[in-house]
Amino acid sequence: MKPKKAKEIKSEELKAEDLQSEEIEKDEAQEAETKAESKNTKSNAGVEAETEFNNKAEVKDLMYVGPTIPNLIRHAIVFKDGILPPKVNEAIESYKPMREMFVTIEDFPKAMMEIKQQTGALAIIYKNVGKRIRGKN
Repeated sequence: MKPKKAKEIKSEELKAEDLQSEEIEKDEAQEAETKAESKNTKSNAGVEAETEFNNKAEVKDLMYVGPTIPNLIRHAIVFKDGILPPKVNEAIESYKPMREMFVTIEDFPKAMMEIKQQTGALAIIYKNVGKRIRGKN
């Protein structure tokens, strides 16, 4: 067996270092992916936590039965999984009864009948949402 030349030894060392570097890069990429997935899950959870409607055991789509408020919300718009935009959440915070204007799609016909016949709490809230929120926008 011939002794290895310094050049061959150096070449083998460089190859080993390259393999090590590739393994480290793969590990780092995998770790970054895991962190990104974890962060994404946490940020989605934060969005859901912001919306009080998502505290229900079964998350459902919600429909807004209140009046259209320009630059904020449109009558009969559906919010997937009950997730509301930040501007809408702010409006709800400024007038808490507005929360009642969000109903499940199954309850939409009943809610509209109550509003149209001007019977019950929804009819009163409907009028007040129009007055209070429109005045602020």
